[in-house]
Amino acid sequence: MKALFAFVFLVGLSLSEVHASDENINFSEMTAVKSFDQKVRVILQEGIGKVRVSILDENGRYLHQSRVNADRNLVVPFNLSQLPEGKYQVKIKQRGGQEQKIIHEVISKPNPIMEKPLIAFKRIIDDRSFELTVVGLKEPGLRVQIADVFGRPIFDHTVDHPEAFSKIYRMKNKDLEGVSVRLTDTLGRTRLFVL
Repeated sequence: MKALFAFVFLVGLSLSEVHASDENINFSEMTAVKSFDQKVRVILQEGIGKVRVSILDENGRYLHQSRVNADRNLVVPFNLSQLPEGKYQVKIKQRGGQEQKIIHEVISKPNPIMEKPLIAFKRIIDDRSFELTVVGLKEPGLRVQIADVFGRPIFDHTVDHPEAFSKIYRMKNKDLEGVSVRLTDTLGRTRLFVL
C-alpha cells in the first residue's frame, strides 16, 4: 500500500513539474516577427493563447489592432504597402492571467524597381544562317559578339539602332552548331545564346 501511495505521489509530482515548466515558457520565444519589403509576418506558437497584435507608427499611435487566439501555430500577415515608408512597431500583448507584451521594430521600405532584362530572340534559318531580333533597347549601341565552339571570335560589331532591330547573320564556311552569340547593350545588360 505504501508503494502504491508513493508511486501515485511521484506521478503527481512529475506532472506538476511538467505543468510548471509549461508556464515558465518565455513569451518572447513563442512570438516572432519577420519583415520583407513592406510585408510583415507575425508568428505565434501553439499554446500562447489569446493575444492582441497591434501596428503602431513612429509616434506610438495605433494604426491597426487585431485579436487572435493562437491555439495552434499561427502566422498573421500584414501588408504595409499603403503606409508611408518608415519605422513601425509590432506590439504583441498576451491577454488573460499574466499580461505580457513584447514590441518588435520593423522598417518598411518599398521594393526597389528591378531593371528589365535584355530581350532578344534567335531563329535558325538553315545550317549556316540565323535571324537575331532584339527589342527594348533604351539607347542605341548594342554590341554583338559571335564566337565558335572554342570561344574564338568570328564576328564582333556594334548595332546603332534605337529601340529594336532584326538582322539575318550568315556564316561562311561554318556550321551553326556550337556557335555562341553574346549581346551587350550600353546599360551593361547581357544575353548569351548557343546555337
